[in-house]
Amino acid sequence: MQNYIKLNQIGTGSFADVHKVQNIHSGNHFAMKIIKDNGRETNEQNILKLLQDVPNVPKLIDAFTLEGQQVIVQELIDGLTLYQFVQNIQVQNAPVVPEQGLKIIMRQLLQTVKQCHLKGIAHQDIKMNNIIINRNRAVLIDFGEAHEIQNTPNENIIVNPIFCQPRMKYTTNKSYQQLVQPDLFEEITIYPEKCTKSNEYVFKRMHHLQSLSQNPNTDNLWINAIQRFYEYNKIINKLTKASTDNIMNPQYDNIELIQDNYPSTEDVFKFVAAQVSQPNLQDTNLYTINKKMSADAWSVGMNGFLMILGNGYIKDLGQYQQQAAISILIQAIRNQFEQTLNSISEESFQLFLTQQQDIQVQIVDGPFPKQTPFEIFLLIAGLLHPHPKLRLSVSEALCCPFIVQGQQLEENYDIINLPRGMEYGQLDQITANLNVIKCNNMELYQNDDDKSQQQLQSQQSNYNYDYDEREDSY
Repeated sequence: MQNYIKLNQIGTGSFADVHKVQNIHSGNHFAMKIIKDNGRETNEQNILKLLQDVPNVPKLIDAFTLEGQQVIVQELIDGLTLYQFVQNIQVQNAPVVPEQGLKIIMRQLLQTVKQCHLKGIAHQDIKMNNIIINRNRAVLIDFGEAHEIQNTPNENIIVNPIFCQPRMKYTTNKSYQQLVQPDLFEEITIYPEKCTKSNEYVFKRMHHLQSLSQNPNTDNLWINAIQRFYEYNKIINKLTKASTDNIMNPQYDNIELIQDNYPSTEDVFKFVAAQVSQPNLQDTNLYTINKKMSADAWSVGMNGFLMILGNGYIKDLGQYQQQAAISILIQAIRNQFEQTLNSISEESFQLFLTQQQDIQVQIVDGPFPKQTPFEIFLLIAGLLHPHPKLRLSVSEALCCPFIVQGQQLEENYDIINLPRGMEYGQLDQITANLNVIKCNNMELYQNDDDKSQQQLQSQQSNYNYDYDEREDSY
């Protein structure tokens, strides 16, 4: 500590305080993170060492122990948090962030997360306040909750309910169940290829991990991912009720699925072991990191959604209400996504897949405005799909043509001062539509309804993670 002078506090959280400091020898400014002495262990120092060559991650400068507290000194990233950036724009139309800025931020965020995943690290806390916008950079910070592939997972992590993939189902005596198609996720097992048992169908087991080793230029990751969604919908549409008995009926024998062209599990083992220099990985290490990579992809999607539509749907809700609202929102997005795909004819869809031709698609009613460009809709809705085994992986999302265009813009644009482009609709009307979905499908939103909070708290107790209770914890 004798090498640094504290200047001012720039951040605080449940487990750490962050100060701007100056090195007394060089005069350079850095960010000093002091882990609070509360018995919590963090491997952030080692993780930052592993990520030293990742462009949009702060560089580790120094680390030491001071009076029993772990201290991490890292590169100081000046700029606005993504939350501040979105709040400062204060426009009345969607998208809140102009399309050019959305391209750059999403591409850099996806690329950074992929680089972390390639090193066997899942961030687990990708939220708006952990993304710093600095001219043409989007920097991912705070790896205090990150998971390394070789470690036993820590289930008691601090998460923000807005950026944590929903893991609870809510019921009500109203029409919530009418919001979505029959949910078959718990009844139909999803495997890499068609199996011998008649109820075991469809796609990839570990595609979040497997797609890391594929060449985005030759393996058609984006096309295969969209086809995965489209063909899954064909199965759903042929089923009349949520039961595995239906899929055993002969009338479903002609369902054809895309070939699983993802690397074998054995190849993935070899690739990951070489990539992260961990030759003794077990099956459980791969399955765990794949699950956490899927959760990171979901969090990136939620950041994208909030950049498009803002936070009007959830900004006035308490923490338990936020998780309930997100659960309803994601089911509504899924419904809109699947119904939109179902509206595309087989012929048009094949043109879209094989020739990358623009097709006229009418996005059905739902959380996204109908004027949203189709590729943006596919990207965000795909990342936010509630089923991890169908959800877009980070590698697949990076191959979205909309995202690919972002690389060409990065050197020439100042994200914060980008001009506005196409507008999708009035935010007031969009928020009103979302609130109709929310209020029609749930009775847990009255701030003074103690019974509702108790009900949610009781449901939440089944899961081993904590909420981030900081104010303004986006």
